[in-house]
Amino acid sequence: MRGRDREQEIAFGFVRDGGRCGGEVLLIEGEPGSGKSGLLHAVLDEAAKRRFSLVAAAADELGRAVPFAPLLAALPESHRPQPGEAGYPDPADVGGWLVDRFRGLLEQRAGDQPVLVSLDDLHWADRATLAALRALPSQLATYPVVWLLARSTAAPGSGAGLLFDLLERDGAARVTLGPLSDDAVAGVITDTLHAAPDAALTELAAGAAGNPYLLVELLTGLREDRAIQVSRGRARLVSDRLPDRVQLAVRSWLSGLNRRVRPLLETAAVLGRSFRLDDVAEMLAEPPAALLPLLNEALQAGLLTAGTDDFSFRHGLVWQAVTESVPLPARLALHRQFGGILLARGGSAVAAGEHLLASARPGDTVAIAGLDQAAAEAL
Repeated sequence: MRGRDREQEIAFGFVRDGGRCGGEVLLIEGEPGSGKSGLLHAVLDEAAKRRFSLVAAAADELGRAVPFAPLLAALPESHRPQPGEAGYPDPADVGGWLVDRFRGLLEQRAGDQPVLVSLDDLHWADRATLAALRALPSQLATYPVVWLLARSTAAPGSGAGLLFDLLERDGAARVTLGPLSDDAVAGVITDTLHAAPDAALTELAAGAAGNPYLLVELLTGLREDRAIQVSRGRARLVSDRLPDRVQLAVRSWLSGLNRRVRPLLETAAVLGRSFRLDDVAEMLAEPPAALLPLLNEALQAGLLTAGTDDFSFRHGLVWQAVTESVPLPARLALHRQFGGILLARGGSAVAAGEHLLASARPGDTVAIAGLDQAAAEAL
């Protein structure tokens, strides 16, 4: 939990106070890989030491189609509803009956010892679960029950964000896990490699923009690929090729977004780490207004940041991974397309030169003419 001392202290405070005052709710959120699950596990371990009764589960993408899936997963096997058992309700009433059973379980346990309810990945939770979590903390406010609820901010339209807003309005505490500090990043590198990084490795690690998961996947992948040499307590980068681990992590991050966001990001990535919306719109033959919802989703997911005149990929590693995910022939075609757009605008050919150079092939007279023009301007 490098760099999370403040957040961990806040969460541990809920466990320390949970046996005396009930109805405490802590909301934990952050981008994918920011350490939400790690913080939950640390709090669960601390609660176990303090003899809490633990109720823990996590939502997932497939379970989203099953009403109350996280609550069902949190129920012990003996408490899960079985069709045909005495008192089993009609299908139309199963939802309310299940919530009552879950509440009864917590009341029963809280009569003997304090209870910690930990529910992770609520951005995947179904609407029925979110509605139940809106009501249960207040219904159990007189019992020594502590609630830890976590969600990813990369799924802004999931409904979990609204739940967090409503619970915060009711008095819940909210912790947002931001990027790690430079000192914390250096500490993670040292912990992972058991050596201090050289300048090149430090610069490459900065591409994680303080995201713990991206950082650890980068370091682990580099070590597996033998791209790091450790000698006399110093870790030296010998290859900056992006490990497959990082590619998989970024692919998983993008999977939670609208399927039309990915082509937007792939096109933008080929233009550069920073790009203008009108350039991407022209490349995609779309008006900028049509791309605005997709752009806003990428911004809310923490993938992009907005500047005065352009947008940028917030993580250098994500930009590199998205760029490399575009097959080479397609990447060359995009470079050529954008170089042609810049030349056709009639401005400086120098800006087009980089893209034409990336796409040029022997005998490519158009690219050669553009490069000649760019070279003359540069001279």
